[in-house]
Parts: sequence; structure tokens; C-alpha cells
Amino acid sequence: MDAEEQIIHIKPNSRSWSCKVLVVEKLNERESFNKPGLTYKPIILQDSAGHKVKAMTYGQDIAIIDKRIQLNGTYKVFDARVSQATHGFAVPDETYRFIWTLNRRTMIHDVSPDEKLVPQPTADAEIEPFSMFYKSMWSKKDINVLGAVISKLARRFVFTKKGQKTTTDFIIIDQEMKCCYASSVILIE
Repeated sequence: MDAEEQIIHIKPNSRSWSCKVLVVEKLNERESFNKPGLTYKPIILQDSAGHKVKAMTYGQDIAIIDKRIQLNGTYKVFDARVSQATHGFAVPDETYRFIWTLNRRTMIHDVSPDEKLVPQPTADAEIEPFSMFYKSMWSKKDINVLGAVISKLARRFVFTKKGQKTTTDFIIIDQEMKCCYASSVILIE
């Protein structure tokens, strides 16, 4: 096995690699939009340099991986499947647009207590003013806004290409008390 790699050096064509990572976030299990019946669970991993990757686990492997790795635990991951993130897929680090797939065949080893990683500070997100909110909707560019929800309006049903959805509208204010109206689409279970 080769020496430990940093996340940013691991690509789909990398072979015989290992990476020491800290589990910084375990997100909720979800059902796939594109493949009904397929469930997945995203897990955010961070290396010693502070680089992050989204690791995915699917179907029956979710329970196995969820039991195997704990939040804030440090592990050595060996040869997980690495794939390119599709356009529009949210990744924790835009400089590394790859996804790792963890399954029951992925080797995951515990590390000794003296090798454990501590969470690394990440760069502060660039906060955009509310005036950029509507401009970003037309350009389909992701932005970060900082605000507080002051009102959640009634839910209503809408029909999309993917079927019936329910939408909830919100009124948000920023630190200057400027209002913004936002709509969020949520799947009907």
C-alpha cells in the first residue's frame, strides 16, 4: 500500500491509495429522485489539511457503513471508488469535484488515539448581499446568504416534470433588516 494521500490528490484513476480522514458530518438517509426505491446517505470527510470530500453509501450498505464509522471518528480509508461529481452536484469543496463511494468492500481501519485528527478550520464562506439573490436564480449560480426566517407561509401543491410536489414559501431578513421572499420545493413522501 502506498503512503497516505491527501484528498485532493485522489482521482478516479488512483490505485492502491489510503487516506486518513475525520468524519465531520453524517447527513440523513434520503431516497433518490432519479431512481425510486434507491436510498443513499452522504457523509462528509476531512483530511489533515482541511480538504473535504462527500462520500456516498447506498442501499443495504448504509446500515453497515453507518455502524462502522462514527461522527468525529478518525479512520484510514483504502481504495474507495472515486467518481467525477456531475454538474450541479453539491460538493463540500469546489476545488475537488469528486465523490467517494463507501460500501461493504471498502477497507476502513480505525487509527490509534495518538493519530486522531482534529477538525480543521475551513475558509469562511463568502456571504452575498440579498440583492444578489434574484440575480443568482436566473444564472443558476449557487450563493451564500445570511439571514433569518421571520415567516413561514402556508404550503401549497405544485406540479412539476417529476410529479406533484409541495412548496413552502418563506420571508427572510438579512442583518440590515432587508426582506427577501424565498420559495422552497419539498418532495411529498
